Amino acid sequence: MKYGFDFDNDGDIVFGHWTGFIPSGSTCNFNVVFYGVGTRYLTVKAEDVHGAQSGFSSGLTIVVSGANTPPNNPTINGYASGKAGNPYTYDFTTTDPDGDDVSYFIKWGDGNITSWTTFQTSGSSYTEAHTWTVKGAYTIEVKAKDIHGAESGWSTLPISMPKNKQYMPLGIILVFGFDVDVKLIQLEPGENYVDLEVLSKPFYIWENEIQTRNPGEFIRLYNTKGLFLLSLPFCFGICDDWGIIG
Repeated sequence: MKYGFDFDNDGDIVFGHWTGFIPSGSTCNFNVVFYGVGTRYLTVKAEDVHGAQSGFSSGLTIVVSGANTPPNNPTINGYASGKAGNPYTYDFTTTDPDGDDVSYFIKWGDGNITSWTTFQTSGSSYTEAHTWTVKGAYTIEVKAKDIHGAESGWSTLPISMPKNKQYMPLGIILVFGFDVDVKLIQLEPGENYVDLEVLSKPFYIWENEIQTRNPGEFIRLYNTKGLFLLSLPFCFGICDDWGIIG
């Protein structure tokens, strides 16, 4: 017997949509290339060597979509600087033009990798924390792939874990500013730091020499002592380390 395929649900089998004859009861394979996106309705009938035909089978709906598109390059949000030994959290986000779920491959720059996360909804963020144990400069690299295996390009974020500090005598760092917004004061054991934003006037950090930090920067000061209050537009004191966080 042979099989005929109707892809339009109109009861008409066009030339080329019949197979050759095969033994009764055997499985038939028929390859089809669809041109253009849309929905097709497949029905099948059989015909024996005497020309007798069966009725059409029940229908199978086939949805033909366009070519798969890889995800867009991911974005990385998180601290650009910090203190070695402390964990820092980063958000990785991308969208897929086809709306497919996505997975992330992350290189942390210190030899550690996160090899293809579980699949996330397109447009949602994947969050992971990482700790750099040695002071230095690193680069986070990330790419995404969709459920069909199509991969995006790489995105990067340079990271600095301060090193080679030159301290004032007594091993302290003097800090002061006259137009700041103190965002957070964290005084828990092992988590002693102050986060602040530099507003319209420079912020000064005196180690071996005075450094000037510019308006718009976000700074974290570790193990601070001095005048740091959420309600005051100025501050001064000492700390033992610092980093740019935004």
